[in-house]
Amino acid sequence: GTVNGCVSALNAGEILMIYPGGLRESLLSDENYELIWNARQGFSRVALEADVPIIPFFTENIREAARSVKFSARLASWLYEKTRLPIIPIIGIFPVELKMHLGRPLNFDDEEDPKVVADMVTNRVKQLI
Repeated sequence: GTVNGCVSALNAGEILMIYPGGLRESLLSDENYELIWNARQGFSRVALEADVPIIPFFTENIREAARSVKFSARLASWLYEKTRLPIIPIIGIFPVELKMHLGRPLNFDDEEDPKVVADMVTNRVKQLI
């Protein structure tokens, strides 16, 4: 959703799970769990505006659960950026044990720079991987 929509949901008492890498990371990352956040800062703006902590997390084996046909990374990226559709063929969904790694909640001053917050969260997620 939008930053405003997410802030409204949090202010109404909802809990959100935001994936900064989104579909791009799901489609284009590999078994090394490379983060592909492309300088995303919306999630940090949401947390700052709603005055809520960010809990970094990593799901182990998530890449193994759904396998896709190996395309050229360049072609796959081009297709996604042009269409914004997940058009990479999935080989299958496989039963694997998923393990969630949760970091400690990160609290920020609402005056913090969203880029600084995003960088800090990125580093914490990388530590969990």
